[in-house]
Amino acid sequence: MKKIIQYLKASVYNISHAALLRLLIVFVLFGGIIFNYFIETKVNRSVKAHNEVSAFVVKHEQYKHIIDKTTFTLSQIDKDLSNYLLTGNEEQLKQLEAQMDFLQEHAAIVRKDASLFVPKYLVNLFVHKLRNRTDFQLKVLTAFREKGKSAALLLLNSSEDVLTIADYAYSEAELTSVLNKRIEQLSKNLIADEELTLKTDNKWNLISLIFMLLIAFVLLYQTVRISVLNKHLHEAVQKMQHATRVKDQFMSNITHELRTPLNSILGYTNLLLKKSHQPETEKWIQAVNSSGTLLLDVVNDVLDYSKLESGYLHISNDTFQLDDVLSNLKNIMSNRAEAKGLSLVILKDQSLPASFTGDEKKLKQILINLTGNAVKFTEKGTVKIEVMLQQQLARQYWLEFIVTDTGIGIDQQNLKHVFERFYQVENSYSKKYSGTGLGLPIVKQLIDLQGGTITVSSVPGTGTAFKFVLPFEKVEVNEKETDNLAPVRSLLKSVSKRILVVDDHELNRELLELMLKEYDCNVTSAANGIEALQLLQHKKFDLVLMDVQMPDLNGIDATHKIRTELVLDVPVIACTAFSQPSEKKMCEQAGMNDYLGKPIEEKELLQILNKYLNLNVSPKTDMSVISLKQIYSITGANKELTATMLSRAVALIPTELESLQQSILRHNYVLVSEQAHTMCSTVGLMGATASLIEQVKQIQYLAGEKNPDHRQLVELYNKVEDTVQKMITEIKQYLAA
Repeated sequence: MKKIIQYLKASVYNISHAALLRLLIVFVLFGGIIFNYFIETKVNRSVKAHNEVSAFVVKHEQYKHIIDKTTFTLSQIDKDLSNYLLTGNEEQLKQLEAQMDFLQEHAAIVRKDASLFVPKYLVNLFVHKLRNRTDFQLKVLTAFREKGKSAALLLLNSSEDVLTIADYAYSEAELTSVLNKRIEQLSKNLIADEELTLKTDNKWNLISLIFMLLIAFVLLYQTVRISVLNKHLHEAVQKMQHATRVKDQFMSNITHELRTPLNSILGYTNLLLKKSHQPETEKWIQAVNSSGTLLLDVVNDVLDYSKLESGYLHISNDTFQLDDVLSNLKNIMSNRAEAKGLSLVILKDQSLPASFTGDEKKLKQILINLTGNAVKFTEKGTVKIEVMLQQQLARQYWLEFIVTDTGIGIDQQNLKHVFERFYQVENSYSKKYSGTGLGLPIVKQLIDLQGGTITVSSVPGTGTAFKFVLPFEKVEVNEKETDNLAPVRSLLKSVSKRILVVDDHELNRELLELMLKEYDCNVTSAANGIEALQLLQHKKFDLVLMDVQMPDLNGIDATHKIRTELVLDVPVIACTAFSQPSEKKMCEQAGMNDYLGKPIEEKELLQILNKYLNLNVSPKTDMSVISLKQIYSITGANKELTATMLSRAVALIPTELESLQQSILRHNYVLVSEQAHTMCSTVGLMGATASLIEQVKQIQYLAGEKNPDHRQLVELYNKVEDTVQKMITEIKQYLAA
């Protein structure tokens, strides 16, 4: 990464001056020809004047040499500083101090003779940026002495490091450019003032020609150097892109390998908890379940960090019960607290509404991270979670969550760093606690993404309190009608549904069979895609639960064959431990109807069964994304025409979404603007509400700007994708009615 930054820094200067340097080469060469053509006509030019001007040019070069040596010394200090931080060799420290003294001497020389060569303000700027850089180097040394190697290295690779390097490089480049221009101007004056003739002594002709060729050679050398640096920059960018692809693939693989066994652990323990056991046995099962949940939290932290870095993690907007969130938190954390003899207290303002819209999973993740940390760093006493109303604006409620513990606390020096990635408090007591160092940084970014705030206060030896505020919108819901899972379970037991489970992992396969048999489903299983195709050829199924990664024939290829070779429209649901957006796209393109992430939760499974087995439990009569009134105004309320138009739109919009995503990823903003304009028409024909159309228009307008914000485009696309998926679901429900 450091090499890439160095290449980028060097290229910022060199690329910006490439055209100027090439122009100077042409100009100097052309000037040399003109000079030699007219040299014999300027016989009266004094040799003394020629020598004086030449000497002045040499002084300029010497002055430029001092600047170049200053830059080289500064670069050498950076290298020696890094070596000193790694080795701690005191001899290197003495060398560093000597080099810094040398820099001060050269800075004084540059400032002293500046008026003879360049404007004073440029020299003052150069000396100022040089001082800033040396001050930063001293700051790194101070951090190393006071806080240790980790703090110094973290500072050395910080944005401040890059900024001081870039500032100095810019001022040095500007100063050097002015010097080059002065040298060029002096050369031009020399040519203009020399009144030479064809009878001028051949010695002076030769000297003049050599002088001009020397300048041309120096400039040519600079051009070649620029080309080499640009080549290195291109190679560095390619390496960085390759590293990004490798990282994404690694995250996909490691997620799958960890979530697959976790699916079995959590699934089987959930089934065991539904059975009656002796209290001690039930406690053991609960402990296994809690440990599996904790491990899943760590996996999710690593995955979410990767998504946050890539800009692909976005906020959903679903209806949820606040009491359900707090109850789930208590179930997960109570065993951990009890194991340490801690009291876990959850207090909620009873005047708060029961239902809200927002990202339920992100809220759970934040609370689990903060509460888990509180339990981890508390040996005795209480961990308390409080939920109250901070302020209300119409239907928008700003909820305040406070997580307080009576643990070891955090001193003020470390408190300001707790939201930094990979940062862990270093003291003799806390070294026994392990972790990724990602939990709190992820919490901070998740809260920021939702427009909230988080603060922390702590007293060492007394405890710590994290307070965060998030906005949610109140939902008017009949409390008696919020849970649709019970009717789904009941209806499943009254019908005979045939379900095919395809998974190469035996435990996962058996787990799904047990879960489905709880609802009296007729379950058949297959170990891979080949077996699944053979079963589908001879037997009819109402639903297929298909694992994605399998030997012999994977789930995506198997689904493609189901759609193209067998020509079956049976619903196929992807069941996978992978969580990357690219895989979800591949599942959809292969013909899969929906997506279930592992570990599979009962709630999500029942929702899938209700949706694709046509149970129609508590169907929504309202449509939040499409307007039937708008559609009927286009079709004249003709149901057949409406169905035809909507079916065509449902088939077309995923292709448009995919094309738009690819254009955004390729930074082809002209095409993004055109595709967004086309999509406005498509979603309009689908009866989209004004809010969705406005989102698509925002993409069009943003892509049309001179320097579009890529990250903002990605965020807007994610919102549009979520909304369009809801729209497609609503249309399918309308078509099925």
